[in-house]
Amino acid sequence: MKKFEIHVSATTISADTISALHGLGFDVDHFLNCRNSIPPTFHATYRGSLPLPNEELWQNLVALVANDRAFSGIIEEEEAEQIEQFQDAHGTCPSWFSELPTLAIQTCPPGTYKACDVHIRVALDGGGKFVELLQTVGTASFDREKNGRLNRVFTATFPTLEAGRSFFQTIRALVHLADSDGQVKLEKTRRFIRVPSTAIALPITLADDLALWLSLVDRIKAKVPKSEFAA
Repeated sequence: MKKFEIHVSATTISADTISALHGLGFDVDHFLNCRNSIPPTFHATYRGSLPLPNEELWQNLVALVANDRAFSGIIEEEEAEQIEQFQDAHGTCPSWFSELPTLAIQTCPPGTYKACDVHIRVALDGGGKFVELLQTVGTASFDREKNGRLNRVFTATFPTLEAGRSFFQTIRALVHLADSDGQVKLEKTRRFIRVPSTAIALPITLADDLALWLSLVDRIKAKVPKSEFAA
């Protein structure tokens, strides 16, 4: 069964719009210790009873944003394309994880929107070194509680779905070697509105920067026995 989500993220938003969003079934999300991105003043996810996607709900959101002169932010509808759980099967991170290169990110240009993003959620209660190593990769990240556990979520966004798929496949091979447990997920953007066109959005990785990162990872992997990689 396909999984869809709708998010509203804003740096400025009126109290009336917030109230209307709650009435539509949106719940506020709480992010802690944001890194490599500007945290929104308001972020909410649809958790109402309507099955998604829902055209009437989406049009209601569009109207709310259009009528709110204070609004600066985005609304987006996403579909999960791939979701994979990982567990602490190896006990320790391979030493070569410390060589992972930094992924270049940049401020999302005006009028641009992401085609997809990859989320890596890692549980913090295990004290895994993998969290520290992912910090060096340089994506946006934040802490968030889920099912009674505190997690760190790392997010990389891309302007094409092909780029996101390439990053996902590389990351999924790495997380299965980690000393932590969590989830890696690829979400594709179905609909996206950015008001105004310069509104703050998550930083983005462009094609050339991703290609460089992938090539550097391949060089590292070439020096490592294939038996150390998950299928």
